Amino acid sequence: MSWKKWRVALWAVVLLLVSALTLSACNAPFVPTQNLDDAVQRAMQTLQAQATLEAFQTMVAQMTPTAAATDVPPTQPVPGQTQVIPSNTAVPPTSVPPTSVPPTVVISPIPPTPTRIPPTPTRIPPTPTPKPCNRIDFRGDAVRNTIVGNTVMYGATSGEAYFSGVGGERFAVRLSGAIAGVEGTGDHGCEYMTGGTVLILGGIGRNFAAGMSGGVAYVLDLCTERVNTELVDVLPLRPADLDVVETMLRRHVEATDSTVAAGLLEDWPTHSQRLSLVLPRDYQRVLDVRAGAQAEGLDPDGTEVWNRIMEASRG
Repeated sequence: MSWKKWRVALWAVVLLLVSALTLSACNAPFVPTQNLDDAVQRAMQTLQAQATLEAFQTMVAQMTPTAAATDVPPTQPVPGQTQVIPSNTAVPPTSVPPTSVPPTVVISPIPPTPTRIPPTPTRIPPTPTPKPCNRIDFRGDAVRNTIVGNTVMYGATSGEAYFSGVGGERFAVRLSGAIAGVEGTGDHGCEYMTGGTVLILGGIGRNFAAGMSGGVAYVLDLCTERVNTELVDVLPLRPADLDVVETMLRRHVEATDSTVAAGLLEDWPTHSQRLSLVLPRDYQRVLDVRAGAQAEGLDPDGTEVWNRIMEASRG
């Protein structure tokens, strides 16, 4: 037998002896006595015997190992984990005390409740519908809108240009060979013009044809008071001019869809009388000399013809 079993047996014998003594004391017959002190002494002996018995029982219960403790070896403690041992379990002296590892306590902060802010609606402007690049829509009558600014066609030497609208001041200033059509001009139109052809299907500003020495201008419903007649004359259209103006009107309609030019072509024989020719005097003399030289069979660009032109221009 092991020393553990011997120790249990020894404590059991002691417990039995103490229990027998206690019971014998408690069950002793009552002997009447006339002395009060003897009665008190017997009562104290009985109480001491009972207290001794209870103390031995408690000691034996604490020191007596249980079946699980004697048969199964104690479980080694796991680091970081708390091991609970009952109070009535005896721990063998060879057992290794558990390593004291404080448990890790993680305190997570309470996340704040997000406040939902409604998004501000963004106003997206509507995309404008693009208009065709080759057309410009005006509000109202096109002939009452200024479509080009000042000094348009300045010094142009060749080519054609038609405008369905009104031009600014000094339209076709110093024009020297190009062809232009417009539906009205500002002040100083055809100023210092030396060549080319201008067709105006509308009103004109003051000081028209000032310093004009060459080229021709055709004006619809001309106000002669606004023409500077220092170098030019105002004449009705000649037969050759009728063909030139009619051709320009058709080109104007094709290029700009001009309602003014289209209206004139609907009754051209009648509306042709509304147009006037603005012709420089010296320029007309030059044209007459060249026409006479061609009739004589001379070279229009020859030396003799140019001498006649110089004589005619000096008056």
